[in-house]
Amino acid sequence: MNKKLILAAVLASPSVAFAQSKVETGINQAIPILVGIGMALSVVGLIFAGIKYNTGDPAAKEQAKNVLIGSILILSASAIGGLLRSWFGG
Repeated sequence: MNKKLILAAVLASPSVAFAQSKVETGINQAIPILVGIGMALSVVGLIFAGIKYNTGDPAAKEQAKNVLIGSILILSASAIGGLLRSWFGG
């Protein structure tokens, strides 16, 4: 019974590696699209925060700060992911 299980694991490992490669390729192709969407949403958020600030809303400064921090995280997400991948050997 154990020999059959080992044989099945050995035969399945190339297909698992191939599937993982295809998933990784798909994620790598989606990253620029997601960063572009994030940049567009950041611009819209900053515009709304600017409009609120211009009207005198007291919470607008905090909202603008939060949108700016989110924008920085969105723009640096792919670089942070690459750095983590290089650190942990991915």
